Amino acid sequence: MLYIRLLMLLLSVALISWGLLLFEANYNATMSFFVAYFSSAIVVLASFRNYQKMVESRVESAVNVDERDLIDTLEDPYELYSETESKIEDNKSIQEIIKEEKRSLKKQRGSFRELFVNSLFAFRFSRLFAYFLLLLGFFYLLHNKVMVLGYYLVALGLPVVVIVVYLFIINSRNGDFES
Repeated sequence: MLYIRLLMLLLSVALISWGLLLFEANYNATMSFFVAYFSSAIVVLASFRNYQKMVESRVESAVNVDERDLIDTLEDPYELYSETESKIEDNKSIQEIIKEEKRSLKKQRGSFRELFVNSLFAFRFSRLFAYFLLLLGFFYLLHNKVMVLGYYLVALGLPVVVIVVYLFIINSRNGDFES
């Protein structure tokens, strides 16, 4: 439901922009604007969808379940002030203490498998295809000498701004994104 709303919002902004550009700009500026706008909108929607899937999969699998709560993890990421840790004995050498700390830091790091699974979300087909369309549109405009850089750059940022503002408005109204 949220994606349909975002798509309708982006299409509405595109129609309003088309109406404004119809009276003001020439063919080259209009082409530059719309190629950049639609390719940027596709990239934003694909990225948004991939991040949502990543969060949902992490919530379902609960990979990083830790006995420490989030605030403790943020305030003391290396467990320097941990209450469960025994006091350091005076007779231990500095080298032994350093080795123990290195071992505890290795335990805190994620495994190679977790890193691989998390990085797969960056290489989803939809995102790669969206970036390919963005690159293809850029080279099409450049090759046909239709590129008007000012309109192109404005249109690249417009879908991001529209979606972020819309999501903040929904979040401030309802307290969540899924209304």
